[in-house]
Amino acid sequence: MARKKRIDPFFTSFNSFATVIEGAAESYSELVRSFPSDSYKDLMSSISYAESQGDGYVKDITDRLVTSFSTPFDREDINDLVLAMDDILDYIEGAAMRLDLFNIHEMRDEAVRMSDLTLKGAHILRELIGMLPEFESGGDALREKCHELQRIEHDGDETYQKALYRLFHEDDGDADISEHVEHVTWLRLFDRMEYCLDAYDKVASVVRRIVIKNA
Repeated sequence: MARKKRIDPFFTSFNSFATVIEGAAESYSELVRSFPSDSYKDLMSSISYAESQGDGYVKDITDRLVTSFSTPFDREDINDLVLAMDDILDYIEGAAMRLDLFNIHEMRDEAVRMSDLTLKGAHILRELIGMLPEFESGGDALREKCHELQRIEHDGDETYQKALYRLFHEDDGDADISEHVEHVTWLRLFDRMEYCLDAYDKVASVVRRIVIKNA
């Protein structure tokens, strides 16, 4: 009877980490779509819990780097990958938290679009990380999945630019001080939401580097 192939503990941790990110992105997308609502505290709590889980995976993986005799690929790449994944969670939590901190009363369409892209990116990320054990033999498939993830970042850039254009061109020049404050508030929020999407590009770049090194 053939033995079942053993999965390296690093890949197991990365897979679990990707699942946590996906769950946080689901809560984030729902939070943005429903904001403001009574569900904010529960969804924010779920996101914050996911972020703390992410910190646990960072510690687990980086500690294992120190104690492991061998690793599936370069230690530097493992470290870069886990930190890039952690950035996604940090930015999701930061964006979600600022909706309440900045006392947002009405959601903008572009914010919903950017949160939906964050969720779509999380689905692709989970698939990408699930394919990572085949980094030596499945390079073509991994590169294509990286390209999908980078398209999310590209779509996010386009949405961000449209959001800023509409934000600063929608008044007739007679805006009062409160409207100017709202514009600055949304500018900061859109910046934070874009950081979530930019973080996917960083993950894709690290995985592509791993594939190239081991081609």
